[in-house]
Amino acid sequence: MIGIIKQTERNSLSESLTDHKLTDLSSDIDFFNAAVTASSFSKHATGSTVTQNLLSEAAGKLSSVTDRMTRSLRALSSPNKLDEARKYPGQLSDALLLQQMLSKSVGKTAQCIDKISSLQ
Repeated sequence: MIGIIKQTERNSLSESLTDHKLTDLSSDIDFFNAAVTASSFSKHATGSTVTQNLLSEAAGKLSSVTDRMTRSLRALSSPNKLDEARKYPGQLSDALLLQQMLSKSVGKTAQCIDKISSLQ
């Protein structure tokens, strides 16, 4: 059984090598450049949209936390909304951490852009 598997692997490997020899690429460098160029463009295009969505999502989360925090702060003035008022310290902590994370990521992005622009 193992011999059959090894033979199948050898056959598929030799077929892929002959297919590679049949291509009309002038050298290995052209083949490498063609493979890298096609894959790098698709990865960079999807990576930039993910980054925009993450920052937009984090900003939306900060806005919703701020709204909930405002409701909890208003609940402090009325004695019958104690459960809502107890949520205020946790929401304040979440908002502070999220704001610090967003400002740090924007600062690091600006620093990275500055380093890239100084290289050119």
